[in-house]
Amino acid sequence: MQTPRRTRGEPLLWILPSALALFLLILIPAAFLLYVSLTGYELGFPWSDRTFIGLGNYRDLMGGSDYEFWVSVRRSVAYALLVTGGSLVLGMGVALLLHKTIRGRAVVTLIVIMPLAISHAIGGLMWKLMYNVEFGILNYVLESVFGLKVNWLSDATALYAVAVVGIWMAAPFVALFFLAGLQSLPRAPFEAARVEGASAWQLFRHLTLPMLRPVILVVTLFTIIDALRSFGAIYLLTEGGPGVATLVLPLYMYRVGFGYSSVLGKGAAIAFVLILLTMALAAVLVRLSRRPREA
Repeated sequence: MQTPRRTRGEPLLWILPSALALFLLILIPAAFLLYVSLTGYELGFPWSDRTFIGLGNYRDLMGGSDYEFWVSVRRSVAYALLVTGGSLVLGMGVALLLHKTIRGRAVVTLIVIMPLAISHAIGGLMWKLMYNVEFGILNYVLESVFGLKVNWLSDATALYAVAVVGIWMAAPFVALFFLAGLQSLPRAPFEAARVEGASAWQLFRHLTLPMLRPVILVVTLFTIIDALRSFGAIYLLTEGGPGVATLVLPLYMYRVGFGYSSVLGKGAAIAFVLILLTMALAAVLVRLSRRPREA
């Protein structure tokens, strides 16, 4: 019995719904955002009063006169690196623990995934109470044991404090991803290496990590993207302060577009720069994922 021959245009029909959704939900909003960024539109004025200024907003941002923009870029990159690095290490440790047959693994798994069920707003408020200098649980423990009090959200430690919250939110997702990857690895290479006398560290270093490389790159990509667009928890914790200590790009975009100046055109330009920064980092990681493994 002959199978029906596929027409040349049949594959296009299968991808048409996805392409249409991509066009409507991503490309059109991105194009509108780009257009708004080329105007000097201010929030609260009629849309008809907008003025086309070309690359004026981008010149203001890139020209060096906007000090807070470059500070927010550095803060965003630092925050993304801290959250990504911390969540990868913590997530891998939790995944390795859950991968072993231990008593109470179901309970541990439930505790691990609890942050995934908490919104960024609730998580931010919860950590703000924990960081409180006078009645926060962290200072209560420190004062009881060491007689110390720490202003966690001060200028010197604020970025690290909000990064801890970001790690707490991202690590469960990373751990579940890594756990799925660990459970999919073949057992034969590990059993052969154990017969040869390989230690646990050697198994992890020479077998687990290389075989998990694609998973690690995908998780890194997702975590960096999520960290770069973080807003809710940081806003509730510090509102970008004290000063500019935690002023990441999404917060600066909010300040410019909807805050004290309400210059929506410039805020859109900041948002578009954030998109380009995210795409650049994603392109680097995708390129690394396609690089052949070293022998």
